[in-house]
Amino acid sequence: MVWPAGRSLLAFLLPERGPYQSMGRRFPPIRDYEIMFIVDPTLSDKEIETVQQRLTELTTARGGEMKKIGPWQRRRLAYPIGGRRDGIYVLAELRANPSVVRELEQQLKVTESVLRHMVVRLDGEEGAPKG
Repeated sequence: MVWPAGRSLLAFLLPERGPYQSMGRRFPPIRDYEIMFIVDPTLSDKEIETVQQRLTELTTARGGEMKKIGPWQRRRLAYPIGGRRDGIYVLAELRANPSVVRELEQQLKVTESVLRHMVVRLDGEEGAPKG
């Protein structure tokens, strides 16, 4: 096999890359997410705020941005969760890497005061969930 003049074997086998392309390493994109979680209704406002602050600190420490977080409303649950018939819904909107969101999910799973949680990745339009 004849190699083109002035090119090494490695240069022949590897595709040409631009100045900003890496060699196969991909960095996860920063995306918008919405997290809804239900906390125990027996918690005081200060305890709910502590859970919110912990999630905000974890997000910002890992390079994400918490756009807004706050209690949404107290509602009756469709079925009892952990012996509770009511729950306080908390809504958080953030912008972060998928790895940060996985850490937040893990934190929500081990927090005893959080009854349930759900994460939705938002795509494109403001407030439109990925479907």
